[in-house]
Amino acid sequence: MKPFAVVLALLAGLAGVSPAPAEAARLRTHIVVEDDVIRLGDLFADAGPRANVAVAQAPAPGRRSTFELGWLAEIARAYQVAWRPQSRFDRAVVERAGKMIGQSEIMKSLSASLAANGMRRGDQIDLSNRNLDIAVPLSAPASVEVIN
Repeated sequence: MKPFAVVLALLAGLAGVSPAPAEAARLRTHIVVEDDVIRLGDLFADAGPRANVAVAQAPAPGRRSTFELGWLAEIARAYQVAWRPQSRFDRAVVERAGKMIGQSEIMKSLSASLAANGMRRGDQIDLSNRNLDIAVPLSAPASVEVIN
């Protein structure tokens, strides 16, 4: 071993610091996915050759899921991802992107459909859910169709 390398190794040992492996993965703490699955590479930067493997179902569009330390550690171990937690509070929050269809768009389509099926002019529509917004995947058309 070269003298410089020996000194560097001794200093690292004395400081209680071990060099991190070059291929160590890093946890992504806030992730936005567009697909209906969460992949290993979504959770971990430098996840390795299995980065495209689906490991969980993505939340519904516009929603989020939280993955805690225990689950993340198990996934990293199972797929041989070189990741170690930084603290016992490590977690990843995964949000699924989506387009919002608002109540006004829903009411517009509903009114047109009811009028076409005999609703009298001046009749009112009252929705039981006054905060009605629907999130759909980015790949879906942001339109409303009344079926029945």
